[in-house]
Amino acid sequence: MRKIRVAYIVWNEDPYKNNIFNNQVADQIIQIKQLHPEEVDITLVINFPLSSFVRNKKGTKQDVIDFKNQLTASLAAHNIKLQFYFSRFAFNFNTKFYLLPFQYFENFTKVKKLVEDQKIDIVHCRSYHAGFVGASIRRLFKNVKFVFDTRGRFPEEGIFRKSYEKDSLSYKIWKKRERFIISNADAVVNVSEAFQKIFETDYPKESQGKNTTIYTSSNVQVMTQPRQNNIPVLQNTNAMVFVGELSENGGYSVKKVMEAYRIYRKVIASPHLVFISTTNRDTILKEIGDVEFKDEITITATTRFQDTYNILSQCKFGFAALNDWNAPLMEYLAPTVIAAKTGEYLTAGLPLIYDNRIGGVLPLIQNHNIGMAISYPLSEEVVASQLMALNASYDEISDNCKKFACSNFSSTNNAERYFELYRKVLGAQ
Repeated sequence: MRKIRVAYIVWNEDPYKNNIFNNQVADQIIQIKQLHPEEVDITLVINFPLSSFVRNKKGTKQDVIDFKNQLTASLAAHNIKLQFYFSRFAFNFNTKFYLLPFQYFENFTKVKKLVEDQKIDIVHCRSYHAGFVGASIRRLFKNVKFVFDTRGRFPEEGIFRKSYEKDSLSYKIWKKRERFIISNADAVVNVSEAFQKIFETDYPKESQGKNTTIYTSSNVQVMTQPRQNNIPVLQNTNAMVFVGELSENGGYSVKKVMEAYRIYRKVIASPHLVFISTTNRDTILKEIGDVEFKDEITITATTRFQDTYNILSQCKFGFAALNDWNAPLMEYLAPTVIAAKTGEYLTAGLPLIYDNRIGGVLPLIQNHNIGMAISYPLSEEVVASQLMALNASYDEISDNCKKFACSNFSSTNNAERYFELYRKVLGAQ
């Protein structure tokens, strides 16, 4: 029996120094290959948005070439091939309808040729741009199967990011593409049960029998490594930590973190607040303002999960709350949000303090004893009571978090889930 040949496609997402890419893509396919070296061959296909990278990150083509070479070597060590294309016209990921052809015309034919030359069995496509490529390949090659990894509600995300409006032609075209992608998929992977239910409701015919939920992968193997308590400012503290982008226009804001921390520091002994964010430090400090507890706040950034875990392992609780001023965020995205940070917190054994509007995580908190859900506007009395109860059972809940992460967010367990999905779509017995 010959190996299953998979092309894993990432299209116009920027993977450069990106923890999410490292955890959810690179490490994930390495795990699949390591677990089934004689049963699967994987080629990672990256369509890199060069112009967007240069404009937004002020990077150079040489930076990307160096990244490509490093990634090639890393994957080759596990017998995984890399096919790397440059895209000069992918300026905006949530692009308007009249720019859509520019997302694909440079390199689609190259992918088509790769599928032919390597006799690919499955195209596994991350998010909607890659999904459109995969659906098109599926229409061209009837013997090639297509796995659509949704990652999020992409058309609605464009409204949230103000790339287009709900009544715009761009949104309508993206919804048509969503239907086209789902209709042609052999399997649809969602990151939360809430998202899966939405697809089953919106596209009952197109998605029937195709949906499955696989949580975002996290490198839980770091649990077995010795903890490095080497951050002096965190020693002998009980820190609440936030991981992620922070901006007034984004999904999360400093204001929401500070509102919760003001209550937290009144309840928890030796409090501290940690921000792990790529957002400009001065921007965060400006939003924090002139508070009397500035010496309790640490702001840092990481590019590797190992470094993130090192910080998280010295913290006490993981925090997330949505930026509720943004109506599209609350209406379209909040019901399905699960957030990559969730797996990272749980892996480090941090009980969650989460906004109850984060719909993908709320049932996990309610059903699996891994934290607490808070309701905005915050009631100091209610939140303080919840915190005291959570802290009283901390060791038990922290252990629950680790166990839940190992079972549901482990890249190793998810690798098995993806491999079994490959076998299923190919009709393997």
